[in-house]
Amino acid sequence: EALADSGDVAVPAILRVVTSETAHYNSVDFAFTALALMLGEPRDPPISDSSRRAIEAAVMQRLRNFTSFTTLWKAIDVAPLVGSPKLMDALAELATSRTAVTSLGITEDVVVERTQARARSKVGLRR
Repeated sequence: EALADSGDVAVPAILRVVTSETAHYNSVDFAFTALALMLGEPRDPPISDSSRRAIEAAVMQRLRNFTSFTTLWKAIDVAPLVGSPKLMDALAELATSRTAVTSLGITEDVVVERTQARARSKVGLRR
């Protein structure tokens, strides 16, 4: 919550973790939680447009480059909060295309199904 309250000042540090190729998935997941808190409620001052664009790029990176299913799910959770049509299109693709999910390297049926269900819930689609 303290990071979320820091607003734009905290965004670069949070995004360094989110986009890190070497950070442990738990650290990345916690960074996504901070972003969700930051974006989920109105803040004073609000998150700047430049921070939103940087967050959009970081979320898209995690939606397109699979490292762990929990991190992918956190990215799915944060994507709608950014307010980006590009992210919503990416979610819709994950929600409706099994191939989009399996092309990330996810092979376990249960993880594919849960990923698609999570994405569907964020874009308002039913099975």
